[in-house]
Amino acid sequence: IAHGAWANTMALAMVGYDTAPDAPNGNIILRNGAGTPNGVVLENAPHNLRTAAFPPTKGNLDFAYDSLLSAAKTLNENGYTSVSDAGGYWPQGHHKVWDWAEEEDALTIRASNAFYIYPDQPLGEQLTVLKTLYHNNPDRLVRFNAAKIYVDGILSQATGAMLAPYEAGLGLPDGDEYGYLYFPKYALFEAARELSAAGFQLYFHVTGDYGARLALDAIEQADTTSGPHRITHLYFVDPADYSRFAQLNVIADVQLAPSALGADYQEFISGIVGDRVQRLLPAGDLIKAGATLTLSSDWDADELHPMIKIAAAVGRPRNGLPDVKTAIEALTINPAKALRHAYKTGSIEVGKVADLVVLSDNTFNLGVGEIAKVTIDATILQGDAVYDPANLFAE
Repeated sequence: IAHGAWANTMALAMVGYDTAPDAPNGNIILRNGAGTPNGVVLENAPHNLRTAAFPPTKGNLDFAYDSLLSAAKTLNENGYTSVSDAGGYWPQGHHKVWDWAEEEDALTIRASNAFYIYPDQPLGEQLTVLKTLYHNNPDRLVRFNAAKIYVDGILSQATGAMLAPYEAGLGLPDGDEYGYLYFPKYALFEAARELSAAGFQLYFHVTGDYGARLALDAIEQADTTSGPHRITHLYFVDPADYSRFAQLNVIADVQLAPSALGADYQEFISGIVGDRVQRLLPAGDLIKAGATLTLSSDWDADELHPMIKIAAAVGRPRNGLPDVKTAIEALTINPAKALRHAYKTGSIEVGKVADLVVLSDNTFNLGVGEIAKVTIDATILQGDAVYDPANLFAE
């Protein structure tokens, strides 16, 4: 539902999509030949449907709470001690369940989370609400200290914002050949300035090279004291912009999952962008240009297991990570820097908290083909075992 959804006539009417104009501020409403909405909505539009379907009732929040604890358990089983929930659909009240879980001492993960910025709602009104929800206490497990801003859509829908047009023959409407922007440029820059000035770290969703350039331009105008700011996905970046990541202290967050690196996906994307597919996910080039790079997961869209990520990133023939050490840093100390708690997590040093993972083997002694077989034996959060199936840390 993140970038597309189907809704019936009643649902469309509930959120005003039955009479809405074309593409109002981030919402794409597809229509039939008669000009009537056909039920398919894209990009920001599904989020309003989601809010209408799942308002913050007690039943919905109880379900979200149980789902959070289940998700944290899965993350612990995969060796994670820190995450960033960059969904942040605050009208549904999901931020509340994070706080409840911590208050009840039920949370087993450290989290620096974001609030989604709706392109079809006035920024000032959102900021007034989000300032009351913001909290950034470094002694807590949970912090809501960031804003998630979508710059563009996704490549598979030809809504990622590109510097050159998509391939001919895709049947794109006139004016859509370069993709789609959630915000007009001036509004994107205004959001970056005002949110960062209010203390929010900025997380930008970007898939196209024009989207990446706009995000970098927005960060160039943002308050640096609430950074480092981060750009996520980065399927395409123009080579002229590689060096700007280091210059602006921007975190380059990529997903080098096997599903995104396989031949089938490459062939699929080439049908949309042509020869530009050779520049897909330029992780290695960004590192060479001095960028601080993190490897993340789009939750159920990518593989969670960190050893699978390391093997895929290092084993990539072109534009992969140069070695296992770099890949481990992209999953440990670099994310700690991105989440602004590298002073206490991300590496094993005297004075830092014991957020640790115990592996079944030493990845530095293995070939790339063997790394994905390494298992998680235990996960430790602040000195306590949150995943320990063999009772290695039983008292």
